[in-house]
Amino acid sequence: MSHQKSEEVSKTSRRDGHTSDDRESAATSGLSLVPISLPLEPVFSRRRMLNVAGALANSLVVFYATNKLFGRHQKLVQALESSFFVRTARELFERLIARAPKRLDTFDCALLSLAALILCRRLFRLYTYLTGPKLADRFMGSAVKFLSRFVPAVRKEVEKKNREAVADMEKSLVQPTEQSFVELPPQGMKSEEVMRLIDSRTAGETAWKGGKVSGAVYHCEESLMKVAADVNAKYLLSNPLHPDLFPSLRQMEAEVVAMVVSLFNGDSDCCGSVTSGGTESILLAMKSYREWGRVVKGIEKPEVIASVCVHAAFDKAADYFGMKLIKVAIDPVTSEIDLKQVRAALSCNTVALVGSCPHFPHGTIDPIEELAEIARRHQLGLHVDACLGSFLVSTMDAAGFPLPPFDFRVPGVTSISCDPHKYGFAPKGTSVLMFRDAGLRTFQFFTCPEWTGGIYASPTIAGSRPGALVASTWAVMLSMGYKGYVNSCKTIVACARRIAERISAGDVPGIRLVGRPDVSVVAFTSDALPIYAISEAMSKKFHWHLNSLQSPNAVHLCVTLAVAQKSEMAFIENLRESVALVAANPREWVTGGAAIYGMAQGVPQELVSDLIGQYFTVLYTPFVAGEKEKEGAEALEGRAREAK
Repeated sequence: MSHQKSEEVSKTSRRDGHTSDDRESAATSGLSLVPISLPLEPVFSRRRMLNVAGALANSLVVFYATNKLFGRHQKLVQALESSFFVRTARELFERLIARAPKRLDTFDCALLSLAALILCRRLFRLYTYLTGPKLADRFMGSAVKFLSRFVPAVRKEVEKKNREAVADMEKSLVQPTEQSFVELPPQGMKSEEVMRLIDSRTAGETAWKGGKVSGAVYHCEESLMKVAADVNAKYLLSNPLHPDLFPSLRQMEAEVVAMVVSLFNGDSDCCGSVTSGGTESILLAMKSYREWGRVVKGIEKPEVIASVCVHAAFDKAADYFGMKLIKVAIDPVTSEIDLKQVRAALSCNTVALVGSCPHFPHGTIDPIEELAEIARRHQLGLHVDACLGSFLVSTMDAAGFPLPPFDFRVPGVTSISCDPHKYGFAPKGTSVLMFRDAGLRTFQFFTCPEWTGGIYASPTIAGSRPGALVASTWAVMLSMGYKGYVNSCKTIVACARRIAERISAGDVPGIRLVGRPDVSVVAFTSDALPIYAISEAMSKKFHWHLNSLQSPNAVHLCVTLAVAQKSEMAFIENLRESVALVAANPREWVTGGAAIYGMAQGVPQELVSDLIGQYFTVLYTPFVAGEKEKEGAEALEGRAREAK
């Protein structure tokens, strides 16, 4: 009888296409990717639940293996490697293989696997959201935005605070003028009258000449400004869009690019273009990597990896061009980008890495050689943002401040941005974007061959460009020469390092450095006092204009030639006195910029964005003249009528 039953089972197994040997082999093999059966039993039967668990384990293993191969979601991968759940699911699955008398068909298995995979991805998104930065801030932002929209009392309070903030901004930004113009004057004004108005409006705009401004204006040499102004006048109406009309300008632009490329040790294959500033250079670099990734690698959703300290222009590029900017943490001591997190963030959609030389907040240079090695190994682009370092980092070796290689000497560096209008001392509105070869540069160009107005193309974002800026930059670079830039580098970097050394030595009690000041930026904060209040005291009491930072709260001084030549000794003394003033009465100095930044730290990002929008509205609000000014305007108009 038992022999007859075993024979029937054997026939059934052969009819299903599987022998007992097959089942034994599957049970001992431990393979988790074998499809399993789903008998027609009650929905919550033991066998059905075991099958579902097996399918889930199947999908988890596929998910794990895929992410392991591509290096994505490293934290989740590490968790899965030691996960009790995965081990348990695998055991259940192996038991199921041994016991199940039937096998489910391929379609059912695929559906279960797909559902489990989707569930895993949803859980991972929830995990990244819960473990992401500033979860409480995001929650509070959503809550406050909801309350301010639907709860009248909250809405009134928010509107009141906004009005107060706007009034404060108008008071500090919209300065009274002798005359205001919101319409064209009825008659044209004489040049003497126009220049008189210019002189009256610029009379108080000389703070940068005293050497107490962080960045903004990087030199104060009258002779250099005269050269730039004279050349600017000669090329005032020129436009690089028309090289046939201005052939000398075309040559100048090509020479500016070649000279900057040589400073960054580029060879004959390296090339570039002149842009309107660091932001445009970064935008074009990211556009190039987006197009390169799409054409060469078939990537439709490009990702770029950079540190949290990377310039905000990269956020702008990601927003403009539909790219994903993945920001990784920095070393808490040096402020260098965390290379381990860079490797963990790599994916099949990564098109480029970004290294700063140095980054704006703390003045630290990222480990470019190590980033380049990662980029080469994974066949990615590496953009070095040297907009701020510009002509300093390119001459520091010659000036006696050796740096690790960061430019085209490093295999794997594929593009560099540099701003001559910073430490190159050129007029504002000049940057150079460089590429290792012309092939990558072609992806930044825009062409529209089918336009009815003719074939249209432009190498940069703008169409028409001010040729006077290109010519003035060329003239300034020739006037300075390599030796001139090396000498200015010695002065500026030495000053920054002396200031940093005095802060590190405790010359200013309660102040400590933030990051590593590699070039010209010295960032500092206070653990005992509100640093924004100290910055406000430096501004109101001693007329310093410093840059406020956040995450962490800090302030930095970007040393310029004017600071190094005129105000180095005063800075430490003024900082020490400002600390004492704030320690004596902190509330007195929580005004102006300190109040705005302090409020921004405690207000959800959505409301901060609204406040910034109002700030820009104030910037475009002209001062409306009062009765006295209107009388002056009427008198001026009367003189114009008499002259006519």
